[in-house]
Amino acid sequence: ECPQYRAFRESRRLLEVGPWPISATEDAEALSAFLLGAFQRVLAKALEEAGSPRGESIVLTYSGHGSRADGSLFEGSLLPKDSMTLLQGVTGQAAPVAGGALQGPVSLQASGGVGPLAMLNFGGNCEEGRWNMLAHMFPFAAWVVASDLKVGGVKLSKEERGSQFIAARERLSDNSVIKRAAEAGSLVKDLAQQLVDARKRLWDTVWRAPIQRQQLEQSIAAFDTSKFPQFQSGLRESYGKLSPPQRVKFQSGVESAECDVLTAASLLDNLTASAKAPVASTLLQRGNLPRRRTDARYASHGGLATSFEELRPMYADTRPLVTWKTDAHGLGFNYLGWQGPPCDLVSALGKDAVPPKGGWHEDGDID
Repeated sequence: ECPQYRAFRESRRLLEVGPWPISATEDAEALSAFLLGAFQRVLAKALEEAGSPRGESIVLTYSGHGSRADGSLFEGSLLPKDSMTLLQGVTGQAAPVAGGALQGPVSLQASGGVGPLAMLNFGGNCEEGRWNMLAHMFPFAAWVVASDLKVGGVKLSKEERGSQFIAARERLSDNSVIKRAAEAGSLVKDLAQQLVDARKRLWDTVWRAPIQRQQLEQSIAAFDTSKFPQFQSGLRESYGKLSPPQRVKFQSGVESAECDVLTAASLLDNLTASAKAPVASTLLQRGNLPRRRTDARYASHGGLATSFEELRPMYADTRPLVTWKTDAHGLGFNYLGWQGPPCDLVSALGKDAVPPKGGWHEDGDID
């Protein structure tokens, strides 16, 4: 770290919390409890300095590594239960129960919260675009931005580290985009689109050559959280209609697509319309999933797939630049295996969902 930068930053601090107790270093619960108290104070001070704004004008953007994509923050150091407590306290919103349903309304006046935030931006974090993250976070912000793949990782040549490239990269960074949008008074929906567009422009220009050299698969998605309960309900209802053989097909099909949620939606659309869906079996083939509603295969049975695109209305990836091997479209079910299937389908479908014959796959069931 640059000493001059550190001195400049610390000379302007408004609040200092910590360090945490040495004993908490090896105790995840204790460290999470400390961080909860620390960030309650930090956010309270930030809101005070900002003149106690309403949540609809607040964007929280997080820089750093992703973690478990389960609602935890700061590389998993702030555990899901404590991140929920933190966000409940800030927003005054109800917490989701297991599966994503809300525990009834919380009085904003009684809670002292500012209301739902405009956006939670996790777009700079690797692989946070997973079901359990969205199920955990959707009550607390109108929009969530995330990627279901690795973020960044580009290896730049000497020429690509020049000042011209650095300036262009900075101009397209999330912080710069958010700052310009805020100064312009942009609507949060427009900000979400600007973040997606800026990431795509970064891939297409400054990072184009290294992305193509490294064959990097990258994605960015913006989720309209108001559409999450409807999509989840549709997912569960459609799965409930499957016959025993179809449940087996569904689990194996989703796992062959690396737990991709759009694949799951399209499979359910076709399996539940079996009399009219001769293409259902083709969706079980890796990489054979339509990416847009305009594809003819969507036109036949696109109810749940269409609902997914309403949940994820803004999306970009590097498919135009490189050949992909991954079936990813912005949101995946969490992995039970080490960075791969089996998929945590129970969290999405509910503990009461009838398992396929032989049961739900667990870690170690898939080679």
